[in-house]
Amino acid sequence: MRTSFPAVSLFRRCWPFLLALVACELGPRFLEVDPAPDTSDPVGPYRVRASMTQDDTVKDVSIFYDVHPPLADGGSPDGGKRMPLGTQRTRMVRLTPGVYEGDIPGQPVGSTVEYRLVATDVLGMKATAPEEPEDRYTLHITAANDGPHLRDAGR
Repeated sequence: MRTSFPAVSLFRRCWPFLLALVACELGPRFLEVDPAPDTSDPVGPYRVRASMTQDDTVKDVSIFYDVHPPLADGGSPDGGKRMPLGTQRTRMVRLTPGVYEGDIPGQPVGSTVEYRLVATDVLGMKATAPEEPEDRYTLHITAANDGPHLRDAGR
């Protein structure tokens, strides 16, 4: 005769929900992101660094980026927003526990790079930075005489 304990039966029925709760509470989180600054260097690479929680369960940290290239005539056929070439990915490398670093390759002067970071843990839970789906970090590749320090000096 087989004996069943109520607690064991409850655990078996609730296991998927408990796993989801633990994953939500313990999934990866970005603590701090050091984005690549605007630059006049078309060679690159442009370094991005991030620190995370739950490093022992992180399987992958990547940068997903879109490049908006400069137009040859300086104009913009789409009302001021250049269309991206398509999303590209570069994996970040773990430097120390909880600290990751990745490089966006060099881009032509006049380009704008929009990017976000995505971390995935062993359970498939994801964290993004910035957190809001529509937000992105932005990197501008400027002409050598059009750096942020000169552009902002007249304000």
